[in-house]
Amino acid sequence: MTPSLPPSQPWHQKWGDDFFSTRGYVQLPNALLEYAHQLQLRATHLAVIAAILYWKWDERDPYPTIHTIAQASGTSVRTVQRTLRELEQMELLIIHHTVRRRNGSQTTNTFDFTPLRRRINKLSRLGLPTWARDRFSAQPSLPALLEAEREPEPTPQDVSDPDLCW
Repeated sequence: MTPSLPPSQPWHQKWGDDFFSTRGYVQLPNALLEYAHQLQLRATHLAVIAAILYWKWDERDPYPTIHTIAQASGTSVRTVQRTLRELEQMELLIIHHTVRRRNGSQTTNTFDFTPLRRRINKLSRLGLPTWARDRFSAQPSLPALLEAEREPEPTPQDVSDPDLCW
């Protein structure tokens, strides 16, 4: 059984209305992070996947260039090429190489994450990893956490203590 998600808040309530938040966001499925360990995904895999998903605007496969993926993921072109090859070898990604009709030269690739989706859906039948299940367990509210962490107000005797001075 998949636990229900915690109630969502509008984007601006979570992040504010500055430049950082008004640029939008990449829709990175939670399941990708929840099953990354079981899929043996490293940070570089996740960075490259996130960079590709930045270019997924609709139901079609995204098609950023390798150079663009490298810039967006903070890695080199060579690292992106190696990472994409690894994702293909892990059978998590299908890369469709496209060519121009006139001269046969390669244009951009499209990136199909259907195998990744299928693998995660299969893993989901085993249940969420423990750390992800804990995310949905009853957690104290933020005000309760802040109250529990708040230090007691100093008493007059404490004020004279040199360890309490800034």
